[in-house]
Amino acid sequence: KIPLEAGRLVCLKPKEGNGNENLNCFAAMPHGDFSDYTAYAHLTFGIASMYKPELWWKGIGPIQALLTGTPTPDAEKVVRMAGGLLLLIGFVFYVVRWNTVNGRYAAGPACVICALNAVSIASTSKGGIRTASGWHLYASLMLLSAMHFMLNPNPVWTSKTLKKHEDEKKAKKAAKNR
Repeated sequence: KIPLEAGRLVCLKPKEGNGNENLNCFAAMPHGDFSDYTAYAHLTFGIASMYKPELWWKGIGPIQALLTGTPTPDAEKVVRMAGGLLLLIGFVFYVVRWNTVNGRYAAGPACVICALNAVSIASTSKGGIRTASGWHLYASLMLLSAMHFMLNPNPVWTSKTLKKHEDEKKAKKAAKNR
């Protein structure tokens, strides 16, 4: 098996007659796009929530705190648990190759739902919807992420589309060398 590189897809030459040529290809991750920034934000929020849950009760400059009142031990446990889930989301956003199916029809709508939930929480918080809070920042992040996942997915590669892509690259390179 010899690895072939084609853009961001790595394939191994299939065995003769196994009929599963598509199973021998896997995507090399196209890092550096907005899903990575979303991942970094979730990883940061998750780690901060797990190790400094009291930050949820502190505002930053003009931005109100996520939670009001005095943090109780049980509330801090819930925030730490939420931190673990934010960490999980961060890893998922970083390692999944968001294509035209799972980005557009899974991640995008899920991000919209998260944004709507954050706005709903902000509307019932101290100061209401018109007071800037961390919930608004999170809703903004999730709406931008939804737009990225739904409007800018990575292509779905099959053995046929990969071969076509490789042939086009070879033809372009040959034309350049003439």
